[in-house]
Amino acid sequence: QRQLRSCVGLHADPRDMNRTAYLACVARPAPHAAERLRNVAERLRSPAMVELVESHGLLVCGDPSAAQLALPTGDGIILGHLFDRKDSTRVTDPAKLGDIPIDEFVKAYWGGYIAIRALEDRVEIFL
Repeated sequence: QRQLRSCVGLHADPRDMNRTAYLACVARPAPHAAERLRNVAERLRSPAMVELVESHGLLVCGDPSAAQLALPTGDGIILGHLFDRKDSTRVTDPAKLGDIPIDEFVKAYWGGYIAIRALEDRVEIFL
């Protein structure tokens, strides 16, 4: 059961900002990994569950109408709402993010989000 709580500020409680369904699949490097991930995406396909990102053994499926930002490098996505810590403006331009390391990202941004990024040797998930 959810407890009521007061929230003072410009934005709602960030824990309430991201209630969208998504599925992130990570595959170990293998000859047929990309094909297997595409098969998963095809089986899940529906109006509310489409392929959002496929890169380096990462497949993210989710609601295409939900709040999201594809990373400008094409290797990841931010699901939910993201705000700049300097002025609390909502980030809607993925180019603003660049290829920022995780430690700098969490210092620069806040919100109700999950960020998933595929690198050559690992997948990073941060919230």
